Amino acid sequence: MDLYIVHTPYHLTLSVINGCMRNETLIVMLDMTGTLGWYSSPTVSSLFNNNFFYINLGGRSGFAKFLDKNYFISKFISLGVVGTVHKKVTRKNVERIYVFNDSFHEVQGILNSFPRSKVSYFEDGSAPYNSHKVKNRFPKWFSRLIFSFKFCPVNVLGTSHYIDDCIFTRPELARLEHKRWPIRALEIKEESDVDLENFLTLFELSFLDKYEDQKSVSLYLLPVKLNKHLLDYYKKLWSLDHGLKLIKKHPISKEAFDIPGDFLELDSSMPAEAVVLKFKNLTAIFGYPSTTLFFSKFVRPDLNVYCVLSGSDIDGDRFSQNMERSGVSLMRDSSRG
Repeated sequence: MDLYIVHTPYHLTLSVINGCMRNETLIVMLDMTGTLGWYSSPTVSSLFNNNFFYINLGGRSGFAKFLDKNYFISKFISLGVVGTVHKKVTRKNVERIYVFNDSFHEVQGILNSFPRSKVSYFEDGSAPYNSHKVKNRFPKWFSRLIFSFKFCPVNVLGTSHYIDDCIFTRPELARLEHKRWPIRALEIKEESDVDLENFLTLFELSFLDKYEDQKSVSLYLLPVKLNKHLLDYYKKLWSLDHGLKLIKKHPISKEAFDIPGDFLELDSSMPAEAVVLKFKNLTAIFGYPSTTLFFSKFVRPDLNVYCVLSGSDIDGDRFSQNMERSGVSLMRDSSRG
């Protein structure tokens, strides 16, 4: 069997494309922030033939988090992450493990407990395409002393000693650190389309059916922080758009402003990727630099995807360059210096 360790709805979407619903698979969602409790519902588990389970790591006490980060203790206590995973795979050989973030102690603890399994690093959003470095909270010697001598601190996701190969949507754009391993391109096959249709039934998207005759439909994704200047720039774009306009705030945004009357506001907790996949009439998407824009161009090459760069974005940064190489159009307010 295969084991997927996911942390976000986006990770789950990529897993579905990779065939997790067709193969003998166990999917573990480690919610590191405690904000994805909806995925603990029986509906989600049932969709994946009860081979999906959710673990909330965001709401645990400091002591419980310490136990989860300690490989040995977590494996042998009943509520530890590693021990919980092992209970689910008893008497089953785990041939391959797919991980999206190998910097977490909890993830490395699981990998360490399956020494015979092959491990594939699946891109964690923009990680393979930007130039960011992971900031480790503790020094290497401290992590190994307190948690496990086998812990491997990483500066770039997907580069720990546990990794055997990588799976990316755009292998040709991968950063040099990942090219030490074999890289496979994620492919969307006919079976993937069927799996995605089933997966999308988890989300309440039927309200979009009434707009299936619209010729021009744009989706606007708003960032966590929307300052006045950026909002004014978005308003300029809106004034030029005479079709159906969908708007979606960031899931953790606390920004409050009036949504124009000619907009259809989407639930902020709904994955934007689900809307892109479901609403075939969508003709354009506008948003801040994000994985969603990158993913949208991957699954919908025909879609017009625009990245709005604000004053806080750096011209020429690696992720923006790679978005442009993938077909995303970059937009910047010329009035900003």
